[in-house]
Amino acid sequence: MVEAESATSDTTSWGSLVADFSRAIRDDRDWAGRLVKLDHREIGLHLAVFIEPYLSYVMQGRKTVESRFSQRRYPPYGRVSQGDLVLIKKSGGPIVGVCEIGDV
Repeated sequence: MVEAESATSDTTSWGSLVADFSRAIRDDRDWAGRLVKLDHREIGLHLAVFIEPYLSYVMQGRKTVESRFSQRRYPPYGRVSQGDLVLIKKSGGPIVGVCEIGDV
């Protein structure tokens, strides 16, 4: 996981959010290669919004799985794949990190 410093909460559209994210990680050698896959739609990009204390747990690595149970299978069910990227956002705040899906 990498902490995103450049993405802001002022972003109002998905396209702007993705552009901000791309700028924030393009100089990071480990994450920049994933941008090519994202541009070629080889992997997906998702947004996870957290409230405290769960945001801190995720960022500290103390919480590694996010699950919400429902009787119906709503997205992202069936739409998240191994290798996809997840932007981690504070509820009512900025994007604070990104992670790669390891297993579904």
